[in-house]
Amino acid sequence: MHVGSLDLTPRALAKIGVIMLLAIWGMRGAGAADAFMLLHGVDLCIHEIGHPLFGLFGNQTLMVLGGTLAQLAMPIAFCVYFLRNNAYYSATVVLFWVAQNCFDVAVYMADARALQMPLVSIGGDGDEVIHDWNYLFAQWGVLEHDLTIAAVVIGIGWVLLAVMVVVGVYFAVARPQTPTPVAAHLGADSPA
Repeated sequence: MHVGSLDLTPRALAKIGVIMLLAIWGMRGAGAADAFMLLHGVDLCIHEIGHPLFGLFGNQTLMVLGGTLAQLAMPIAFCVYFLRNNAYYSATVVLFWVAQNCFDVAVYMADARALQMPLVSIGGDGDEVIHDWNYLFAQWGVLEHDLTIAAVVIGIGWVLLAVMVVVGVYFAVARPQTPTPVAAHLGADSPA
């Protein structure tokens, strides 16, 4: 059924359901890091691959930051891919992954002084493993602000989650606009 410019077909309603389930999962996960265990394993692999990848640039700080950069870049790359291919609903679904990564990174940041998290490293033993955010925040002279910085990153995650819901619902029910005959002819065939 179409109401005005809204698509209220079962498919559109199912898309809204997916967005709502992701929103609930995201709200639960923002307060409980273990809620994202399914995605956390994937994120952790991407994070760990980011260290040697960015380590190729020969800079210690960039190598340490590279884990988080890779972890955030992967879902952002998928968002960009979907946006470039006009798959706006899909981009909003993947935006959930970006928000989830913000929550995940914030947990790591908040542990920078406490150093309570078990750490993982590719090929290193326990003595060689460093806490990324302890190292980075100490390098940047902001270690005592770890909890504040983590709270800002959580806030960014919440904003992304809210955008995912609003924009995702919109693109779930918005009917695609067909170009007008004039707009269809604007392009390479139009006189300059």
